[in-house]
Amino acid sequence: MMELRIGLEVSIRLSTKVDVIVLPDLGTKRLDCLEIRQRGNKMNKFELFTMIFFVLDGYWDDHKSDDLGQFLSSMNPFLFEDIGSAVPDIYNDFCKMLGNRSITIDNSFAIAKEYISSFGADYISEAFGWMDEEKWKASCNEYLSEPHKGDSE
Repeated sequence: MMELRIGLEVSIRLSTKVDVIVLPDLGTKRLDCLEIRQRGNKMNKFELFTMIFFVLDGYWDDHKSDDLGQFLSSMNPFLFEDIGSAVPDIYNDFCKMLGNRSITIDNSFAIAKEYISSFGADYISEAFGWMDEEKWKASCNEYLSEPHKGDSE
């Protein structure tokens, strides 16, 4: 058995000073490893998009870049109830870039870096650059183990 902290609503904040996603401490539920692994290593497009947003937002929390703040306002996947971004073209372009690729936790970091590079904007690359693959995978596993927007996509 492993202990997993859950809350009524998942509120994720990545910080450049933290190794993994921090979830609210609103109680605990014990889940066995089989239950957590049922999902496997797979991620959907929206989950990957959201993880990229969390990484960039974590950097913005610590550095308050105006350019990045404006980009994050447009990228925000939580502004509306639907699956997408505040400015729909951002999520739509992301989905087009992905095509029909299968996304797993194992390949998601490389895909995220490819997406970040596609902007050709130093401030976005710098904001994603603090994240390393080990922290990324740990954060993905933590995020995907909790109920979250888009988990049924």
